[in-house]
Amino acid sequence: MHRHRILIGAVAAASVSLAACGSSSPTGAPTTATASVSGTFAAQSTVPPVVTSAPSVTTVGTDLSPGTEVPASTEASTIAAPKATDAPLPDIVDTATTAASFGTLLAAVQAAGLVETLKSAGPFTVFAPTDEAFAKLPAGLLEALLKPENNEVLVKVLTYHVVSGKVLAADLIPGKISTVEGSALAVSTEGQLRVDFATVVQADVLAANGVIQIIDTVLLPADVDTASLLPPPPTPKPKPKTTHAPRSTDPEPLTT
Repeated sequence: MHRHRILIGAVAAASVSLAACGSSSPTGAPTTATASVSGTFAAQSTVPPVVTSAPSVTTVGTDLSPGTEVPASTEASTIAAPKATDAPLPDIVDTATTAASFGTLLAAVQAAGLVETLKSAGPFTVFAPTDEAFAKLPAGLLEALLKPENNEVLVKVLTYHVVSGKVLAADLIPGKISTVEGSALAVSTEGQLRVDFATVVQADVLAANGVIQIIDTVLLPADVDTASLLPPPPTPKPKPKTTHAPRSTDPEPLTT
């Protein structure tokens, strides 16, 4: 009789031990024990449906108090490292390339040989004219700037749009700001943010090596003589002279 009671007590203790470690589902599949870590990730372990012994180990986790006991089977669990959700920013050139409004600017940058410079570490602030801004230039000026013989002037114009350092819109204050070209841009914050005669239509487009401030007008240094770059206007053709029949000065004869 005592022997039967001992066996019943052992079975009851084993049942309690299994409940603490996890039990099999009605289909025979093992259940999962979960321990919360850092409030974000969960450590999951699979406990076999048959457990002969379930010793406990003491662990210290971010959210687990020292001395908290968890089933020994969780030792084999792994916690995946958090994945980065933000991809690295592209550089200034690649950022402009992904947009649909800087085709002319990128063509000019390539013609001037400034692509590698604007892809370097920098940082730079680029006041970037849109395609519409370039379309407002006098007829023939853009084509003239892109000619190989005018490369020096093109570089001068483009570097007039670049400031050394990462300058956000909030950092621009009324006054002057020096450009890579050497001249200074006039900054105005009355009503709208302006540099020289251009309005910043979109501010603070961030890139890995600086920031882009999008403007609606191409900036031209004061010492660039655009008129000398433009082809001379066509000479108007002279109007053909009209000839008239000579008038007779003799009086007409009188008739009787």
